[in-house]
Amino acid sequence: MSIILAFLAMSLADRDVAAGNPHLLWIRENSNISTSAEVAAAVQRAAESTRSAVVLSIPDLRDPGNLRHFYIAAGDPSGPGAEWAENGYPDFSPAMRTEVHDFSELSLADPRGYYMVFGEEEDAHAVQDALSGVGLVGDFAHRDDERVLHREDYLLEGDLFNALVTTALCIVVVVGSGVLLNAKTYGVMRLNGHSYLRILGSDLFRIACVWAVAALVTTVLALTLLGLYNGWAQLREFAALTGYVVAGLTAAAVGAHALALGMLHLSDVLGTLKGKLPVRSTVLATYTVRITVLVLAFGAIGALAGSAREVRVSQEGFDHFVEADDTSQITFLGSVRAEEMEEAFETDIGPWLRETDTDGDTILVRPGQADYYVPPGSPYPDFEALLVNDTYLRHQELLSPDGERYGPGESVRILVPESHADLAPTLLEGVEAWLDFEMRDDEPVDIEVLALAGGQQVFTYGRTEQATLTATPLLTDAVIVVIPNGMMPAPRYAHLASQGYLLFPDPTDVETAIAQEPLSSYVNGLQPVALAAADQHDRLLSEVRIRTANLAALGVVVALTGLAACLIYVRTRAQQIFARHINGWTFTATHRGMLLAEACVMAGFVGWAIWWTLNRLALLQNPQTFSPEATSTTGTEPFMAAGVAGVALIFVLATLAFFHRRIVHEGATQA
Repeated sequence: MSIILAFLAMSLADRDVAAGNPHLLWIRENSNISTSAEVAAAVQRAAESTRSAVVLSIPDLRDPGNLRHFYIAAGDPSGPGAEWAENGYPDFSPAMRTEVHDFSELSLADPRGYYMVFGEEEDAHAVQDALSGVGLVGDFAHRDDERVLHREDYLLEGDLFNALVTTALCIVVVVGSGVLLNAKTYGVMRLNGHSYLRILGSDLFRIACVWAVAALVTTVLALTLLGLYNGWAQLREFAALTGYVVAGLTAAAVGAHALALGMLHLSDVLGTLKGKLPVRSTVLATYTVRITVLVLAFGAIGALAGSAREVRVSQEGFDHFVEADDTSQITFLGSVRAEEMEEAFETDIGPWLRETDTDGDTILVRPGQADYYVPPGSPYPDFEALLVNDTYLRHQELLSPDGERYGPGESVRILVPESHADLAPTLLEGVEAWLDFEMRDDEPVDIEVLALAGGQQVFTYGRTEQATLTATPLLTDAVIVVIPNGMMPAPRYAHLASQGYLLFPDPTDVETAIAQEPLSSYVNGLQPVALAAADQHDRLLSEVRIRTANLAALGVVVALTGLAACLIYVRTRAQQIFARHINGWTFTATHRGMLLAEACVMAGFVGWAIWWTLNRLALLQNPQTFSPEATSTTGTEPFMAAGVAGVALIFVLATLAFFHRRIVHEGATQA
């Protein structure tokens, strides 16, 4: 499991974290006093004088999600930079490709970004001084800086963290149960005068011998598979990350072993010789883990259902993405101070985008944020919304109830589906307020409310809704707000483009514009929406696989804790169970205590799920509340919780029935 988790973390980190442990210099200011050739020469001189390697990472213009370029200045012929320049960069995952170039080939108009310096700290400062001499100023992103990502970060958040916790819980249950089920053996050792530390040391020594063989076999297998997968790329980093996980999970195993052995050691020796267990402490530990796993399983089912739904929804828009052809989104250089970027939005980027929109060369499409189009203080709307421009109507067909296609117009139009016709007055008032806020001037704006044929699906070009961070390619019966081309203030167009809401049907328009200053300093990505959607679909599929495996592992832990609870119960009450049976007690009456305890745990679990769901639904009705956390419910969570509880109860009943038959057939002394 350590190898699997480390492999997944390395694959995810491959897009953001470079091999080795470089000093990260973030250049965000450019005084434009030097050309690209002068910058390259300065970097090369600094690398040679310090015998370090300097690497500038630049995303590819047309495929920034899967391809990047490393411009390398290698001062040490035996260092990583020189090796990469000669043999290529060792990408861990084939999903991410890196092309290497000599730094002298740098031709960027604005070479700001992240400079990775492979060397000593004083070498990194020397490179910083060299860049400052050519007008590029920045600071170091330290290891504890939030801007710096590390491979282990991918293990400590999201689905991989859930998988790590599940693995640790599974280990704790298996190891603890293994110790407790050997109570008789430990009782004999205690009777022979063995101390707690002597028994623990003997156990750990024997385990270490088996562990060493298992580790050797697993390591050989992993190395063989890694060689076939990526030719042992970044093997040192992979081994280090695997070692961290192994150490953590081994600590959990040793801790569980020591704790379970301690529980036995504190119990009565004669009782231990008979196989009896320390009931209270064992039951407390078992149900603590059991309840924790039930809560995790509840979250895992909801997460998996959400991911599966997103995969299904994303597949529905494949045909539309094919029709979108080369329609592309732009991205801006992130290594620019916020003040400078805002100024560029006002003076350069915004006016350019507004002009292209006025000429009909851009498609505006922003999904979600339906609360923008209802009056302030209203309950959160229960409809989907889409903001578009006139150009969108040229590329996508929207029909009135009479079958007429809507085209460009001179007024703001609210296209209301027949299923939401009663909302027309509310939408009119809300859009008026929204326009007053957006336009920020006194010019009157004509607004029309028009009917939209029911059941229509509208294409969002895979744009991400900022409120929920989800991308739905197709919306059904959405409220469409259409604004004329070039209507909004120039900076607003820049902000919409930075969020991916302003698209270019002909990417050559962008390539022509960014070939010249000042736009070439700010626009560094031009990705087709179809390619972005394909990347997102791949990520969703990976998410589904991880969450499916995690849920399966949680199911195993739920089963193991149920089995452990049943074992503790029958070990301590075997004689009582046999006596009740021969006196004619029914199965339910015989085990009413155990069944009642399980029923109470499951009822509490379902009750908690109901409370959680009702609380989220109540937040949705509060017009002051709007956050992804408040909307993260579908209302079906109690049914999922009931399903989990039902399966867990059935397993406990089946296990208890199995042990009951054994006790009856073999007699209390044999149970």
